[in-house]
Parts: sequence; C-alpha cells; structure tokens
Amino acid sequence: MLANIKSEDTMGHVPRRIGTLCACIFLLMLLVTAQDDFLSSIFQQCEPLPPTAADTAGIELLGSQINIPIEQGMLVAFRFGNTTSTRSPIVLINGFTSTVSHIPLPLIQQLAAEQEVVIFDNRGIGLSTDYSSNPLTIEQMAVDTVDLIEALQLPRPPTIIGISMGGMVGLQIVAFHTHIIHKAIIVSSTAGGSSAVPPLQEVREAFISGDISRVLGSIFNLATTQGINALCSSLANERNMPSSPGNDTTEERQSEAISAWFQQNGVDNLLPDFTTPILLFHGAQDEIVPYENSKVMASRLPHPWLVTFPQGLHGAYMEHLDTFIGVVDAFLVFSPSGDGDGDGDGDGDGDGLLPDLELPDLGLG
Repeated sequence: MLANIKSEDTMGHVPRRIGTLCACIFLLMLLVTAQDDFLSSIFQQCEPLPPTAADTAGIELLGSQINIPIEQGMLVAFRFGNTTSTRSPIVLINGFTSTVSHIPLPLIQQLAAEQEVVIFDNRGIGLSTDYSSNPLTIEQMAVDTVDLIEALQLPRPPTIIGISMGGMVGLQIVAFHTHIIHKAIIVSSTAGGSSAVPPLQEVREAFISGDISRVLGSIFNLATTQGINALCSSLANERNMPSSPGNDTTEERQSEAISAWFQQNGVDNLLPDFTTPILLFHGAQDEIVPYENSKVMASRLPHPWLVTFPQGLHGAYMEHLDTFIGVVDAFLVFSPSGDGDGDGDGDGDGDGLLPDLELPDLGLG
C-alpha cells in the first residue's frame, strides 16, 4: 500500500509555451529538424538508420479514415484490428502536439492483433478540425472523445489508453463519463489540480531555450541502446503512417489547456471515488511529468495497477515497447470478478488482487 503523498508545488504562472513540458514524447518531432551536431551523432548510432523512403505498412493497417462530427469541428479517426475478438476495443488518446502520424506503428500492430483499435487526431490538429474560438480545455477534449466513442457504436465499452496529455483526457473521461468505458491505461500523466507535481525547472528552461540535447535527454535515455533505438524508431515512424500535420495555433491552445489542468482544473480530488479499473505506467526518473504524479494517483485510487520503470524517463514505454505491451495485455485480460479473458462474462480465473509492479533494472532506461 503506497503512502498518501502530497506536494505543495504548483505550476504558478506558466507562459504559454511552458505547457509543452507536459507534452507527449512526440514533441521531439518539432525539434529534430534542426541541423545539430548532437543529433547527427545520435542518428549515426541508429540500428538500422531511419529510412529515407516511405513505407505503406501503417497506411495499409489503418484503412480508410472515418469523419466524426463534434461540436464546432470534426474528428478524423481510424478503426482497424481484430473485429472477431471478444475483447474490449482500445481507443488511444494522443498527447500534446501528437497526431496519428506519431503513434508507434509496432504498438498498434500488436494491439490490433488481439482486438479492435481506434486512433484519432484531437480537435484542431492533424486531420481533425476545430471552428471554435473558445479556449481549448482538457474537459472539451474528453467530451470530443466520448462523442467519438458513441458515434462509432463499438460492440462493447472500450479501454482507453491516454499518453501524457492524453492521460489527462482519459482521467477526465473516467471522472465524468465512466459509463462509456471499460478500463483506462494512463501513461506518464497526472490527475492535475492541487496535488500535481510540476516539471523540473531545468527541463522547463531547456524547452524554452530549445536545448535539443537536454530536451531529448529528458524523454529518452540516450546513454543506452534502448533509448537511442527508441528515438530512431520515432523518426522512422512518420514515414510509415498517414500524413497528419501539426497546427501551431492548436498546439498553443493545447499548451494552455495543460497549464490550466495543472493549476486549477484536474480531477485529483475525485480519485477515491473512481470505480473504473486503471493501470498507471510511469518512468521513475520522468522530469517532464514527474513520477510523483502517478504515486499520488496510486495512493488515492481504490484499486490501481502501478507499473514503474525505476530508471525510465518520460518515454519509458517507447524504449521498452514489448514490455509495455505485455503489461497492457495482462491488464486487459484481468478481472477482479474472476473474468480472466477480458470480455466481462466472468468465466476467467482472476483472483481479485491488483498489483503494484516495479519492473527490474534489466538494462531498462
């Protein structure tokens, strides 16, 4: 049982671009275009080198896009995977600045083998549109996601996977729309509000100044082969996925939404009342959304799974994707009611115990 951990730290006044500190790890895509000796030295260590030609693997997996009307906009989504599975479908919620182009292809390939998967661009970014002049909020993105789920008429309530900012959106859904989902997987994120632990000041300053080596070093452990290969894989990934561009205006609005989540919004005070099964996944050395945020959530949630990479940074799940997928799969098929196959019919052999897991340092970064 984890201790109830509180923090007196708050974000305080946060300049617009500081919201990037809560970003999904794919923020690196905004930085790597710079000509920099540091990046050149890293890329030379890629095994294999990032491809220069496009691959259609991701496009073929995703199939045709689906247009979902939302309030003053439209979400573009892709629905694919194992349509005969009795498992709960998965809806993946992107992080800050991220679009479908940035979702790791190996992740969705493996998930799609076992169940249906839905990915989409958040309002106003990528292929999705936003005609609203109102401030963008985590709450609005949660409503958009709920509208998407309802419009798709999925065969059963889905499991949501939210990464960084997407985890904030996921927690908002758990808090106020729990009836529409089955489980939630929250990666490198925070419940916000008064208990939120802010990014390290040094990392904030690195994002502002554009210190590429420091920024990337807060996402991937570039002293390890796993970290370098994860960065290289991220660079290659966009060539395998549909083209889904960023949007500077929306990125600024997302940044403001994240800052508000840290400062006055959030759902931290509602965590004890959550009934949805939740898996928390975090690197213990995360400097962008510090690990203490998941520890706080784990101490307040009724029955969480907390999975920790002791030496992991913000992108720990990317560095150790096979391990991440294995833990996700175990969570998806587990049921405290004894339903061990994840379809909700109670015919499995779950024992009702929800673990806190600390993955050993087997070269993990």
